[in-house]
Amino acid sequence: MSNNEGCTPLYVTCERQQVEVAKILLQNNANIDKTNNKGDSPLCAGKYSISIIQFLIENKANIESSNDEGETPLHFACTTGKEEIVKFLIENNADIEKSTKNGNTPLYYACQSGSSVVAHYLIENKANIDTTNNDGCTLLWVASSKGHSEIVKYLIENKGD
Repeated sequence: MSNNEGCTPLYVTCERQQVEVAKILLQNNANIDKTNNKGDSPLCAGKYSISIIQFLIENKANIESSNDEGETPLHFACTTGKEEIVKFLIENNADIEKSTKNGNTPLYYACQSGSSVVAHYLIENKANIDTTNNDGCTLLWVASSKGHSEIVKYLIENKGD
């Protein structure tokens, strides 16, 4: 059962950060990895809530599920600036170097969104700072183009192109 966008009750529940409802749905055989029409999973939908992310991972959600663009839950978490969620995903073996179809890594998403705390964390955890996406954009280029001076400075200090 899903709406016109392919969102199941579990997906919407995770998006709205309702852990108790998610528990009820899973107890009644909701598919934890069922994606919407864009390929986004409930784990991607829960990107703003550490309690939803923890609950889904504890219940064996696929941490590497990717949507039609190749974005994983870690990519989504890196756009939110929620360091706690990024840390949790990496501690649970999310691929820190996974690229989207356009060649964007989680670090690219952090640099693009201006999340310096997340960018620093990823770099400290050995994320490659010398990546270039399919459009020829480096991390330094995207951070500069978005005006994220703290990230630009950090990339330069760490010898990022």
